[in-house]
Amino acid sequence: MYTNFFGFHTKPFSMTPDPAFFYPSDAHREGLANLRYGIKESMGFIVLTGEVGTGKTLLIRSLLEELGTEVKRALILNPILDPDEMFTAILRDLEVPFDENAGFGTKLESFNEYLIEEFSAGRRVVVIIDESQNLSVEALERLRLLSNLETDTAKLLQIILVGQPELNTLLSKPAIRQLEQRVTVRHHLKPFTAEETPKYIEHRIEVASEFSPKVVFEKGALKQIHKASKGIPRLIGVLCDYALLIAFTEDKRTITTEMARKPSRNTANNKNSTKKRGAPT
Repeated sequence: MYTNFFGFHTKPFSMTPDPAFFYPSDAHREGLANLRYGIKESMGFIVLTGEVGTGKTLLIRSLLEELGTEVKRALILNPILDPDEMFTAILRDLEVPFDENAGFGTKLESFNEYLIEEFSAGRRVVVIIDESQNLSVEALERLRLLSNLETDTAKLLQIILVGQPELNTLLSKPAIRQLEQRVTVRHHLKPFTAEETPKYIEHRIEVASEFSPKVVFEKGALKQIHKASKGIPRLIGVLCDYALLIAFTEDKRTITTEMARKPSRNTANNKNSTKKRGAPT
């Protein structure tokens, strides 16, 4: 609605995890470096955690975009699958030839042959499971079995588990302690600092602008947005999107502190009303 008014070629605060908008805060840059290192060194299991809206999926999308053809990858976005369904989804995503009607043992043999072929060709194979806090203990045990596929000198499969902090609680269960012991790289994404939030907003505005940005956020507005969002990227986006809409309806190109307060109050009221209804938050 307001894209032409502000000279945007696309909405700057869309909820879609577009790597073009990736902003390398200290925590995100460190997270990306850890993922790169884990893949390069074939470190077994990697765990990436972060609160809801901190940009885990965008970080993964950015990683996938920079991986070259020497890395084959499977991205599982729906982990609420039984172990067999999840394994089949991995095989399909990697385009591994296999018999749909075969049992697990036969499929595992096909997968092992595929991994050896890729390894011999100098390529790595990475499986990324998003929303991993929703995995069952049985599915995690299946992933552990897949991680056993290796040569005498190297792991053939790299598995990255991405999820909310509850993932760490899940991995601490005694039933899957063998998997937890194989986690060699961990990183937790933190929200943006008060210094990073304005830079993040400026970054997204610049990426979305056709030429020079035609909108300015007052310092007070930036402070208000950081305070209300607590530095969580997704909430920053929601608040900025609403503030831009307000400015558009008022035919203004400066986001004032008051404009930033309006969506902040609405967001707080929505949270309170949701809690009163007893709905999950």
